[in-house]
Amino acid sequence: MKIKYIAAASLLVLVGACSTGSSDYRAASRQGSEGYFVQGLETDRYRVEYRLNDDNVGRAQDLALLRAAELTMERGYKTFEVVSRSSDVVEDRRPDTQVEVRRDYVVTRNCGLLGCSTSTSPSYTTSTFGTYRSNDETIVAIEIKMSNGSTGGNAQAYDASEIAANIRSRL
Repeated sequence: MKIKYIAAASLLVLVGACSTGSSDYRAASRQGSEGYFVQGLETDRYRVEYRLNDDNVGRAQDLALLRAAELTMERGYKTFEVVSRSSDVVEDRRPDTQVEVRRDYVVTRNCGLLGCSTSTSPSYTTSTFGTYRSNDETIVAIEIKMSNGSTGGNAQAYDASEIAANIRSRL
């Protein structure tokens, strides 16, 4: 009987791992790059930061909550409370100027008393046009406190397994 429960639990973990296959959800390769970054503050308190190379605050918040839920379960807790949260969208618009140089030829004809002469010389024309390149980034940071208690109607407290399942189903 125990083997069936262990097999079922293992299958759920594998299915859950496969369902987080979104290209956005990943650990940051270093602090400040896209993905999640976790910093331990106390034994049961962590700061979870999620950076997304987009201006989608809602998606970044979901991904930060998903990481908080996974971290809570990894540490052996059932619930977590969001103690503080912040979000910021950094808009980075840079001019992307392009210059086009075209080579043409100018033909000159000089005529005098003894005849005409023709000469050809290169002529260069330039065109400059500009566009803007947008590189927006969303940063969501939440500080969480983990526990094994119930959410107790607290709007900032979450059941880790429920949050993880709900967010994974939308990814």
